[in-house]
Amino acid sequence: MKIRKRLALALSMYLGIAILAANAYDPPFAREKRLGEIGTEIHKYIIADMNRDGKKDIVSLETSINSDEKSAVIKIFFNKGGAPCRAFALFDADILRG
Repeated sequence: MKIRKRLALALSMYLGIAILAANAYDPPFAREKRLGEIGTEIHKYIIADMNRDGKKDIVSLETSINSDEKSAVIKIFFNKGGAPCRAFALFDADILRG
C-alpha cells in the first residue's frame, strides 16, 4: 500500500508541475481535459499559448502505473509552436522507497 501511495504522489507532483508551467504562460486561456484516474492510466491535455504567438499550443501529459503496481511511467510532451520537445521519466518502486 505504501508503494502505491508513493507512486500516486510522484505522479501527482509531476502533473501539478506541468499544470503550473502551462498556467504560468497563459492562465486565462489554459484549458485542461482529463481522462482516467490514478491506478489505471491518466491522460491530460493542457492547451495554452506557450510562446505568445497568438496560436494555441498543446502540452500533453501521459502517465500510467503499471499493473504490478511496482513501477510508474511518466511521459511529458511539449509542443511549442510546432517544434515538439519530449521528456520521458521512468521510476521504479525501489527508487521511491524511503
